[in-house]
Amino acid sequence: MGILDRLLGRKKQAKPAPVCASCGKPVNASPRSFGGLIMYEGTLCAGCGKAYCLYCHNFGTQGPKCPGCGKYQLGPLMRAA
Repeated sequence: MGILDRLLGRKKQAKPAPVCASCGKPVNASPRSFGGLIMYEGTLCAGCGKAYCLYCHNFGTQGPKCPGCGKYQLGPLMRAA
């Protein structure tokens, strides 16, 4: 954010929440954060880049296999703040 933006009171736009590839709803942000990262209540596939909410794919019960591409590369969904 530049000096003019601060002087004119313009605010930095927040990044939109990730959207679930299965149901199309935004994935909720978790109340926890890790350093400069925002944690979300979902999983992200490192292979195809698709995000899933915990209602569509629960990592704990369904394992790390991505429903989209079939690779075993699912991990926690995090993004830079």
